[in-house]
Amino acid sequence: ADFSSINLEQAGKDRVRVFGIRGSEPTPLYKVSMAYEDGFKSTGSVMISGPNARKKAEAYSRIFWNRCPGPFEETLTEYVGYNSCHRSLVHHDDGNEILLRLGARAKDEKDLRLFGKMIPSLILSGPPGVAVIGGVPKAQKVMSYWPALMPKTAVQPKIALFENGELVNEKQVNDTPVGNFVPNEMDAQIATKPSQSIQEALSEHTKSTSRSLSEIALARSGDKGDTANIGVLARSQEAYDFLDKYLTAQRVKDWFQELCTGKVTRYQLPGMKGFNFLLEESLGGGGTRTLRIDAQGKTFAQALLAQKVSFPLELVKKG
Repeated sequence: ADFSSINLEQAGKDRVRVFGIRGSEPTPLYKVSMAYEDGFKSTGSVMISGPNARKKAEAYSRIFWNRCPGPFEETLTEYVGYNSCHRSLVHHDDGNEILLRLGARAKDEKDLRLFGKMIPSLILSGPPGVAVIGGVPKAQKVMSYWPALMPKTAVQPKIALFENGELVNEKQVNDTPVGNFVPNEMDAQIATKPSQSIQEALSEHTKSTSRSLSEIALARSGDKGDTANIGVLARSQEAYDFLDKYLTAQRVKDWFQELCTGKVTRYQLPGMKGFNFLLEESLGGGGTRTLRIDAQGKTFAQALLAQKVSFPLELVKKG
């Protein structure tokens, strides 16, 4: 299906008309999701109370990583309750409690043993006001995701029937249809690197005339391997026209530069008054490999909607 051809129209109360959808014949390729063993990871958390919860958490993490240097392939420190999901896209003061979340990944399981022991031991020798969460962190085997494409000619479909765990019947079936697939050349914007610092990118947030994007748009996000996608729908045609010019791939790349190390691509969905943003290399390797608390980018859309920008007040009334 060509999602850029979808049109939505209000057809009455609680009724939406969907029309104009185009498609093409099947492709000659299967989409394949593979996984491979990729070392081990471990995460552990401690609760840190106020006053000065963030400063205590930062001190605890410095002491921890100095005493537990690895060897690790990757480490991560997150301040849950402060900015673990959105980093600098958060605009608020410190909370009274912070869940300090520490994570490490290594090729060999034994390299994570000291990591697991060090988290609870520092409660007695680190900053005051720290409580342990759970027991000693355990190492987990990492299965990394590997998406691929495979020619349909390389696979012979078959149906197998099992009874009580035993194969009782098996037969080949017709090959999956292959058509004259022609890829749709969708208009796309691409941003490969930030154009300014995160502080400069968020400068509009402090203006008295700025308002949250959530007033003129809806959004939802999720994962595709190590890529996060954010779908945005404008609340009105006027809001869509504004977002078409304002919410570019480059702006989203600038906003999410701390989370997204790859490129950002924006696709337009004019019939739905929407956009789809793909943020590559945004999830620390993907859901099964990442150390992040938001392994699937489910909170990205809320970070985008929380950003404050300057737009005409009549756009809110239209929405």
